[in-house]
Amino acid sequence: MKQRLIFFYILFINFTAIEGQTPFTTNTATDSLETDTSSVFIQADITQFFLNDEYFNPIVEGYTLFGTNLKSGLRYSPTSRSVIYAGLNGIKYFGEESLETIKPEIYISIEPNKKNTFCFGSMSNSPDKAFLPQLWNHEQAFTKTSPEGISYLFKNKRIESSTWVYWLDFLHPNEHSQEKILVGNITEYNVINKPGFQISLPVQLTVYHIGGQINDSWMPMYVILNNAAGIRIKVGTKGKTSFGYHYLGYKDASSTALYNFKNGDGHLFQVQHNNSNISASVSYWSGNRFIAPFGEAIYSSQSQRIPLDSPATHQNERRLIHCRFFYKHSFARSLTLLCGIQLYTDIKNNITDYSYNFILRYNDLFRLARIRKD
Repeated sequence: MKQRLIFFYILFINFTAIEGQTPFTTNTATDSLETDTSSVFIQADITQFFLNDEYFNPIVEGYTLFGTNLKSGLRYSPTSRSVIYAGLNGIKYFGEESLETIKPEIYISIEPNKKNTFCFGSMSNSPDKAFLPQLWNHEQAFTKTSPEGISYLFKNKRIESSTWVYWLDFLHPNEHSQEKILVGNITEYNVINKPGFQISLPVQLTVYHIGGQINDSWMPMYVILNNAAGIRIKVGTKGKTSFGYHYLGYKDASSTALYNFKNGDGHLFQVQHNNSNISASVSYWSGNRFIAPFGEAIYSSQSQRIPLDSPATHQNERRLIHCRFFYKHSFARSLTLLCGIQLYTDIKNNITDYSYNFILRYNDLFRLARIRKD
């Protein structure tokens, strides 16, 4: 077993990978298809996925996701800078006779100019894809349908910034529940942007709110803050190698504590390389009482084991070496395969967890009708 682990580490260190964005982003050429204002299209977006997380640590248990994420609907562009989409999004796990979840997916996207883009409704192309895994669990792409809300993207030569509000739980009058809202921002400022050499300053932020005033009885309000700030250096042209550091913070600003720790932080060091087919990375995570409600649980100090161990196995300090290797291949313009493996070495507990995946995505547009414009 040790010889196999050494082999994988050598493999990972000799490749180096994408950072700050989900490895599960299996874009196809259709995603950037030029807008056609003369036709109504029907879109078929099918993702077949198999993910197996073999975890043995005291924070989170392993699990398997095996199924289909299906999105289909009508797409129309009134202008070359706008899109209207209406369809359905459903998730079906293999071994289940019925759909796990299905709901409407409706959005309007407007690009007033090349620098600004607004989207209102379902966030089909979720801006959270660029989040660090400490702040966002990217496996939610296979457990939850597209979030809903509003987003704004600004981009020029120096700055790329995405801000959004996800309305996670709507509150009805006299309901015994609470509204849940997530606000996020990802901004990256390019200090130096030359061919073959870039230096940028990335910042990421989330604010998670649980509250409301029209429920049937008083309930405490919760506010959870997470942030990340750092520096990233990229070198290379055809394949880019990057070196990055992020400082991450956590604060529970609630009057009544929601978690076991009120404040925490962490340090993330990364080396990565990616080209058209291969992505690989090696990173080191050092967390102290760090919690992120939507981040990957393995980085958290708060145990999420089911059922919770007695006594609970929370850990103030987390020390992880994370290695990952992904291979991506396009069979056709609209058909992409992604497969990979990840290793998590828990230094404090002397445990090595691993995860592997196989994802096949088909995404294409079919012209349903032409529209004559006078």
